[in-house]
Amino acid sequence: MQDLVNLAAELSGKPITYTNLPQDDYAGVLVSGGFPKELADALADNNAGALRGAWHTASDDLTRILGRPATGPRQVMADALAALGQH
Repeated sequence: MQDLVNLAAELSGKPITYTNLPQDDYAGVLVSGGFPKELADALADNNAGALRGAWHTASDDLTRILGRPATGPRQVMADALAALGQH
């Protein structure tokens, strides 16, 4: 997550900070923001999994499904910022 925040800060030219909350605290923040508890728990669990490396894969499934190379995070963020007039 910190890598994505660093990338967003670099591309936007704006300082961005990231604070990783413990799983239960993160779920609590989501609930306090209006998320149903079950969804908040699932999102917090997903975030905890990402921190453990659960999102990492060496699979080429996405490339095969798309029929082209996947767009990397740098390009996705740059395109999103450009669409918002931020870059």
